[in-house]
Amino acid sequence: LVFRSKVIGVSYKDRAAILPAGRSANAAYWLDRKNRQFITSTYYMQELPLWAKDYNKELIKNEEFKKVGEDVGLYPLTGHITVDMAIAALQGEKLGQGSETDMLCVSFSQTDVIGHKWGTRGEHTDEAYLELDKDLSRLFRALDEKVGKGNYLVFLTADHAAAHNNHFLQEHKLNA
Repeated sequence: LVFRSKVIGVSYKDRAAILPAGRSANAAYWLDRKNRQFITSTYYMQELPLWAKDYNKELIKNEEFKKVGEDVGLYPLTGHITVDMAIAALQGEKLGQGSETDMLCVSFSQTDVIGHKWGTRGEHTDEAYLELDKDLSRLFRALDEKVGKGNYLVFLTADHAAAHNNHFLQEHKLNA
């Protein structure tokens, strides 16, 4: 009866995939921007499962994905890719299909990266959140389809907040 639930973490960043899934997770997957593929650690497994390899093959064919790593093309594409990988994990691992409670931890790191680079009122902030809303909708539809409406629990949280850009605060005579 112990360890029959599956726990999977997915994110753009390594630590954002690993931390919510935890030490006893079945896997954590994150994006290797250099090779434009999702990877994991040998801590979890020696080789990616077939469904993850198949997803990476499709991902590498995506012409738009070649932009990842460029500031302009990075957002909101990483959110789309993160959801696609989460849906692939949902299907590939058959999460929510057994009698045990499985856990899919999805961390959207594009907003974090944008906040650090451009601040809360940055050039890409609005677009990132509008696209995040669409990505969440896609993920919820996949959960409805695969696990069943009302058969899963979703909670949203953040790893930290962000402050306005220092120059913005100073211009408006706020503490900075």
